[in-house]
Amino acid sequence: MRSGRINDARVDVIAMQHQIRSVDVQFVVDVAHFDTAVQALHRALAEVDDEETEGRRAA
Repeated sequence: MRSGRINDARVDVIAMQHQIRSVDVQFVVDVAHFDTAVQALHRALAEVDDEETEGRRAA
């Protein structure tokens, strides 16, 4: 994930948890920031940026 994507969206993260392999990451955010957080995470994790796809493979 691009560093600071949630921070760039001005979402305050109340808590975060991730597992050793970082394939299961959980964020707790204020309900007022829920939609913004989901959109920011979707942009960071699911949308394709041509410059970032080189060398990227599925695990």
